[in-house]
Amino acid sequence: MSENDYRSIFISESREHIVEIFSDLSKIERSGKAEERLLFDMFRRFHTLKGMANTMDQKELGKIAHLMEEMLEYIRKDPESVSSFIEFIRKGINGISNEIDNYENSNPFQSYEMIKELEYIIGEMKKRLSGGSVEDSSAGQITRDLSSTFELVFQILPESKSPTVRAFMLLREFSKFNPVITKPDVAQLKSGEKPDFVKIYLRREIDEKELSSIISRVSEVKLHLKRWYKDEKDQKSQTVKYIRIPFERVEDLTSSLDELFLLWNKYRYSLKDGEIDPLVYRMEYGFKKILNYAGRMRTVPAGSIVPKLSSVVQSTAKQLGKKVVLEVQNEEIEIDKSIIDRLEEPLLHIIRNGIYHGIEEQSERVSKGKSENGKINIIFSDREEYIEILIKDDGAGLNRERILNSAIEKGIIKSQDVASMRDEEIYELIFVPGFSTLRDADMTSGRGFGMDIVRNVLWQMGGDVVISTRRDCGTEVSLRVPYQFASRKVIVASIGDFRYAFPLVDIEGVCKSDDIEFSDDRISLFRNNKKYNILNSKYKKAKMFLLCSIKGSYIAIGIDDIVFIGETRLYNVPYLLKSGKFINGMIVINGIWPVPIISAGYFLSEGIV
Repeated sequence: MSENDYRSIFISESREHIVEIFSDLSKIERSGKAEERLLFDMFRRFHTLKGMANTMDQKELGKIAHLMEEMLEYIRKDPESVSSFIEFIRKGINGISNEIDNYENSNPFQSYEMIKELEYIIGEMKKRLSGGSVEDSSAGQITRDLSSTFELVFQILPESKSPTVRAFMLLREFSKFNPVITKPDVAQLKSGEKPDFVKIYLRREIDEKELSSIISRVSEVKLHLKRWYKDEKDQKSQTVKYIRIPFERVEDLTSSLDELFLLWNKYRYSLKDGEIDPLVYRMEYGFKKILNYAGRMRTVPAGSIVPKLSSVVQSTAKQLGKKVVLEVQNEEIEIDKSIIDRLEEPLLHIIRNGIYHGIEEQSERVSKGKSENGKINIIFSDREEYIEILIKDDGAGLNRERILNSAIEKGIIKSQDVASMRDEEIYELIFVPGFSTLRDADMTSGRGFGMDIVRNVLWQMGGDVVISTRRDCGTEVSLRVPYQFASRKVIVASIGDFRYAFPLVDIEGVCKSDDIEFSDDRISLFRNNKKYNILNSKYKKAKMFLLCSIKGSYIAIGIDDIVFIGETRLYNVPYLLKSGKFINGMIVINGIWPVPIISAGYFLSEGIV
């Protein structure tokens, strides 16, 4: 494997660990409790990050991960202190995330000041620990000692008046099993430590009956967790459960499957109903399963983008002298990676705008009865027809008068038009290219190329952006993106130089123009004792006709050729085409050509045919 391959794997795996750490921290923050399993998972991941960074000669990055280990070890000893250190853990996560970006872009390490700050905080933490009784927090030592051991975690019940005594009793009961290590150990208990949890590591699994007997004898304790503890080396020796595949290969796979399925559908729909062997249906089912699995390979947790957003919140707020907290909900939702990648820039624009224009200065917030800390919420939602990402801030809201004045000044609207404009129309002005309420640009905002980019990106994806605001209550921006793998059965036909898709459910047959009996005025045709009104009767070059049956009415559509028949991915109608009510979706052929789905039923309902 080349050096570039190792570099790529390091960057990819590091980002995955950061996402999982961030997810664990969010769970702790929401619950307000430092759950042992979450602390353990974060600790293990920071340790892995440290090892990988040192292997790649990124010592400073490894230093940040090591400091995070020490902080988590302190929290494990004093779970009630977790709320005091969440801010610093976030700093560590953001620092690692930023330095991974720097490493990928061959930029120098930049987080020296943050390391100094974390070292100071951890130094103060250690001073609080009495009598130097801190056990070695080196993750290397821990994993070396506990490799391939059976871990038992006991919780001492809150109502126990003597937690230290209960811990001593547990250690005495398990001494006959020759434990590898206990946490806390006897020395720590003698120094006065009052544990909430006791962890014991054995070389073998203990019998359930015997375990229940010990718990009964000790009393005032309950079993919290039991499992085999394995370090990274042990895991590598196990059966491989996951393999790493570059996303480009996944895209090549799905593209090839699309082409294969196209060929299959051409064959499938060339058969008459009476000629179809049952094996054909089984093959079709198999094709669809493969396409479904391939689609799931493309998805990643929505939370994969959160560390970068968190970093932007921290850096922008610091630059502007504001205090802002980011909260994320439903980050476990799976979203197609291509969607996440394309949404990154719009999300960054919206967050920066929210902090700059929305979140007030601390003194102003206090005067309004708000908390000093501003808040930005990001909520991922799995809707029926689309994915929604809602970005909310609790700031001042959009300034209606300032928007109007800026728009008039820039010649976007005329002053006499203001009286007839609704609030929604006024707020839409922020999406006009080049619009900004600032007279001068700075490093953070004011260049007028933000929200128009957001909308354009969403339109290109077949989605849309919706904004709402309340004065002094904040602003909500909703990004709505169609599912990448929503599908519809269609026939794609060429008519002149254009291609159109028609829902397969409406098509009852296809016939060549040579075999058709037309009406005298050639605006309708007759087939199987039915009269079909021709939708595009002015197109005289049609070589064949699609015969549609919709709610008891019959329509024919003249076409040149059939390009595709079968099931394909469905996209929402782009904003610019939404006024065309006869278009009820879009598909893309071969990943290149967008094709509108035409609703013949609309023409019937409007009496056009």
